[in-house]
Amino acid sequence: DNKFGVHGGHRNRDGSEMQGSSARKTDSGKLFYCGGAPGLNRKEFKYSTFGLFLANSLFPEYEGKVEYQPGQPLINTAIPLTDDTLNQATSNDILIMHSHQKCEIFSLEAFPGAQLHVNAEFYDMHPLHLLNPNGEFTQNYLPPGERSYVIGPHEDTRQSIRIPYCSMKLWYLHKTRPTEAILPKIIDPSKKPRNTKEHFLLYINSHYIEYRERAARALSEIGAIHTAGKCQGNWEVRPPPKPDGSPEQCEPYEDGLRPSSILPVSASNDRDTQGHNSNLFSKYRFALVMENADAPGYVSEKILDAFLAGSIPVYYGSRMVFEIFNPKAFVFFDLDIPQQALNQIQFLEQNPAEYERMLNEPIIANEQVLEKYFSWDETVGNGVLKQRIRQMMGLQGNGASPQW
Repeated sequence: DNKFGVHGGHRNRDGSEMQGSSARKTDSGKLFYCGGAPGLNRKEFKYSTFGLFLANSLFPEYEGKVEYQPGQPLINTAIPLTDDTLNQATSNDILIMHSHQKCEIFSLEAFPGAQLHVNAEFYDMHPLHLLNPNGEFTQNYLPPGERSYVIGPHEDTRQSIRIPYCSMKLWYLHKTRPTEAILPKIIDPSKKPRNTKEHFLLYINSHYIEYRERAARALSEIGAIHTAGKCQGNWEVRPPPKPDGSPEQCEPYEDGLRPSSILPVSASNDRDTQGHNSNLFSKYRFALVMENADAPGYVSEKILDAFLAGSIPVYYGSRMVFEIFNPKAFVFFDLDIPQQALNQIQFLEQNPAEYERMLNEPIIANEQVLEKYFSWDETVGNGVLKQRIRQMMGLQGNGASPQW
């Protein structure tokens, strides 16, 4: 699952398969990890390593490192949490739990150390992540345990800190694509990418959301849009619900019924080696990047992909986006007044100088945002976010032992 950073397997530096028992104990403790999505056309179930790339910046003193270079095997010395490795865990250890997904052990409460749940979404936004008995998993749900902590879209509490997924994804890309200078492209206005302006707009989605399909159709009346995925603006045809509760897939137009201004294109040759969409948008003046839902604190990687490609995002989702990203650098597609966004895009198409002005706007809203949401280590914003997370978990300094 490229979205969540699953590379597969647990390997030592020599490339050999790693077993949990080979991890060396340290005074500070060890990093364990679990959480992955079963049944998504994978040959075998694997835990995601996404959260470990954040954890290595947050907890550098803990044993269990993960490194990745494109084209090379993943190096991972953290311990996958299973029934066999659970007895190795102590109260000094930390479990990195990925996005409330599947773990092999029956109950996470059996883990004796602290837990950091790294959530891309709310617990009730993805029906396949976990069973939801009696609807108890809601936006306000926090996992049980005095030493269970959450980072994600949840409200700030004693045991949770609101961090949008786009921040986590940017740091993950920064760590896994070190030669591409990913971070400066977003935080340094002088390094901001620019698209080639070859085409008008690209729309990449396969999950059916009616307002997103309606927006695509409306935009196709301004200019020819390209679609990559099953969604083509065919909003009238709502797919039937899936028996397992998974997201409904768009129904593409039948041959001969598709409007001439909606052009499907192949995405397979333009995605980068890790399947990210940022390369796809680089030829387009605009990118339609609307969230699956308007939920508090939920700003996904979609708008980030557009910015990294130098395309102007056409965005809909949480208003939190205005706190994170410069409102002058993207178009907000307000569902209550859609004509406003459509008029703005048409104006930008007809006035190249105004388009250039928006394209040159800084991406990040202000320097305070860097501290609040993007400072995963001391190289950005003095590591303010890192310190907030460590203090929430009872850790002192930049790499001290736990003070439980």
